[in-house]
Amino acid sequence: MAWDAWCAGTATQSTIFNKLAIISANPVTLWGKHPADNNINLDYYSKLCAKMNDDATNDLYATGLYDGKDKYMFIRVVDFGDVGKCAIGRGKGETAHEKNHLLVFSGKKLIIVGVLNDTGASPTGANYLSQVAVQLSNLG
Repeated sequence: MAWDAWCAGTATQSTIFNKLAIISANPVTLWGKHPADNNINLDYYSKLCAKMNDDATNDLYATGLYDGKDKYMFIRVVDFGDVGKCAIGRGKGETAHEKNHLLVFSGKKLIIVGVLNDTGASPTGANYLSQVAVQLSNLG
């Protein structure tokens, strides 16, 4: 399976994601991303997921979340039990991405990074990513 094409198809089919990336959690390895110029910082997302999994997210309120150079205000982490956790950030005022949400899902086997467009709601996006994580975990 070509993971870049899978990310593109999944983002398009969902109609709520501008960007989507699938990352192996152990070892941290990029599987695929959409669009092709999506800047994925594996080290950053790995450290962010470690904080989420250790419930050490208090400093995220001060530092925020990042997608490349775009900064997002940290809102909260949604816990999906055994499936994983999803950090939610909202675009910061008067920027091109101010109405977007950054979602970082941390599962046992996968990290999924998605940027919701202005039509997507963060609870819907977080639920969608948890379902994607379950489907992909069942592959192998």
